Amino acid sequence: FLAIRVIRLRWKHQVSIGTGQSQELEGAVRAHANATETLPIALLLLVSLEFMGLSAVYIHGLGIALIVGRLFHAYQISLQKPLIFRMIGMGLTMTVISLSAISVFCMMIF
Repeated sequence: FLAIRVIRLRWKHQVSIGTGQSQELEGAVRAHANATETLPIALLLLVSLEFMGLSAVYIHGLGIALIVGRLFHAYQISLQKPLIFRMIGMGLTMTVISLSAISVFCMMIF
């Protein structure tokens, strides 16, 4: 969805590289870029927890929190909605990454 939105806005504003002067395109590009900056590590950590045999309920809870967080973040950045959505989105994303990293560490040493 985020990549398609960027493509459509590039066509709309006739911008092939960068964002030109479009705030709308800038928001879409940043929403997409932020997802590519945070999702890979979060997903790798969740997969690691799965392979380590951690509870499916715990992993699903983290996964749901990650999805909700990313949706809130993309909603705010893409559509310039109230900043609280971005704060909640990044808070949830960073919480998932932190809890997953701590869980992987604990599983490795215990």
